[in-house]
Amino acid sequence: MRKVLNIFTIAFKSILKNKGRNIFTMIGIIIGISSVITIMSLGNGFKKTAADQFSDAGAGKQEALISFTFKVDEKIKKYPFNQRDIELVNQVDGVLDAKLKENKEEGIEATITNVQKKSDIFIIKKQNLHSFKVGRGFDKEDNELRKKIVVINDQVAKTVFNNNAIGKSLYIEGQGFEVIGITDKLYSDSSTVIMPENTFNYYMGHLHQGLPTLQIIIEDGYNKKTVVKKVESLLNGGVNSS
Repeated sequence: MRKVLNIFTIAFKSILKNKGRNIFTMIGIIIGISSVITIMSLGNGFKKTAADQFSDAGAGKQEALISFTFKVDEKIKKYPFNQRDIELVNQVDGVLDAKLKENKEEGIEATITNVQKKSDIFIIKKQNLHSFKVGRGFDKEDNELRKKIVVINDQVAKTVFNNNAIGKSLYIEGQGFEVIGITDKLYSDSSTVIMPENTFNYYMGHLHQGLPTLQIIIEDGYNKKTVVKKVESLLNGGVNSS
């Protein structure tokens, strides 16, 4: 336990000494389902790792979750993980799979671009939606056909369409979607749009959650420390390089 505390102490001091650093990566190594073993901090000027603290105990899949944290006063200007980063990590020997991990209940920020009605919204992706109070929802077929339809909440209906939204077009990031219903659910975000998952992935695939996590599954039989060090080296030199 004392070794772990020493690691965090060293990490915190290093962060304070490198205030000019724009970004650092926090990697949590999870063995099995949810047992967090340790955390590694990566970034320019700070490549201290806790790889030596890992034990070889435990069987099954090894999951690494990699996320980015920006400075409080810094606006996120570019999405941390691009497709090239994911492809490169997937090529690392010992990596079974690498993909983005999203919180299904957390919205994805976007901008309404209707004329004179520009505002920020949060999009919730769903494969089907059968709960609504006005209009209709959408089903599996709508999702498979990637129909450009959305269900909105009361706030969007009021501010954008003056409560006359059904059948109207809602423009999001320049793409038009037909409003087919108004949800009867309350969401934590005041302006919420629910969209078929496949529709979102096809038309809005460039949008991501604010602080995404890269999920890495390490193949059984590979040395944990070796694979993690390879990924660490790759991300320190490659993330946001394009």
